[in-house]
Amino acid sequence: MSQDVLFIAPIYQYYPILLHALISQQCKSWRLLLIHDGPPPEWLRDHVKHTSMRSGTAAEGAHPVVADSRIDFRWSDTRANEFGHNLREWGINIVKSEEQYKDIGYIVHTNADNYYAPGLVGTVLKRMIPNDSIMAVYFDCIHNYHKWLLLKSKLKFCKIDLGCVVYRASVAIKAGFPWRNHGGDWALIEHVIEKHGKDNIRKIPGVFLVHN
Repeated sequence: MSQDVLFIAPIYQYYPILLHALISQQCKSWRLLLIHDGPPPEWLRDHVKHTSMRSGTAAEGAHPVVADSRIDFRWSDTRANEFGHNLREWGINIVKSEEQYKDIGYIVHTNADNYYAPGLVGTVLKRMIPNDSIMAVYFDCIHNYHKWLLLKSKLKFCKIDLGCVVYRASVAIKAGFPWRNHGGDWALIEHVIEKHGKDNIRKIPGVFLVHN
């Protein structure tokens, strides 16, 4: 199985900060499934295309919109406006059904306007690869909706952001993402806690996410 970390990220007509954060990762074992809520504007298609062309070489059979085979940019026919949760579920179904994703090791549900520190992927892999009993890891983040705020993540409602958790792919795939309301962020984390227990979800010290 691959040790790649897959980031499933809904987006809607804004600058994809996440794309640049992943390209800057010190460890290159990542993949991005970027899913736009409805047809994306031309400027966004062009930006993803040209950014990915600078970041890597096209692999045979890569998505026609992009050059870096780690980046998969898709979109729905119409906008659903369901907090991106329908797109997260679509992302999981893509992972389950398509050959290119059969060996993904880990999954993060996040948003395309989030920024991750350059050391995130390498830190996660060093923690999870040697210990098969760890089902997920999480970390602290900075929230900046209205002002800078350090969120010291805890496995409690309103104390952790969805993008602060990295799951083993098998765990994320089995859970799916059937939730549609605003609380869907916590619902997934709560589901995994109920299935696997808090002892198998470990915290990595440090701030690795800026949540925009």
